[in-house]
Amino acid sequence: MEPPIHSVPISRILVPADEDPASIAAVDMAAGLAVALDAELVLLAVQSLPIVEAAYPSALAIGMYDQEGDREEAERLLARCIARFSDVLPPAVRARWIRGRHPAGPAIVRALDEVDADLVVMPMRRGSELSHLLNDGTDRHVLHHSPVPVLVVPEVQAR
Repeated sequence: MEPPIHSVPISRILVPADEDPASIAAVDMAAGLAVALDAELVLLAVQSLPIVEAAYPSALAIGMYDQEGDREEAERLLARCIARFSDVLPPAVRARWIRGRHPAGPAIVRALDEVDADLVVMPMRRGSELSHLLNDGTDRHVLHHSPVPVLVVPEVQAR
């Protein structure tokens, strides 16, 4: 006798999406799943921390940065992401955007709880030989701390 399969309904899918080309494949996959499962798609635009001159290395730790400029940059990032992915999202998908702050890994895990997501769809980032130094930390953090299943989607390579 086969063990019973316990189905967990997926009603909300979180996708971190940024200006990296790898995000397109993840958003496309998540949008298809959202339509097929009649789930809501929540797209997360992660805002980078502001760059502070090397003369003030402790400024980030104590929050000394232009908060008004920070909000303006967050709005610009969100507008760029919405414009970039408007063609990728099919009309049938129920989607909304939210913002998170760097570091990206913890921002993604926080967003999972905040939106009560059932699945996270992450892009697999392939790039230069050194790009793993930047991206592996985010991927590993999400894989180790996510309370929900993680689907990793490879970037579509031109043939």
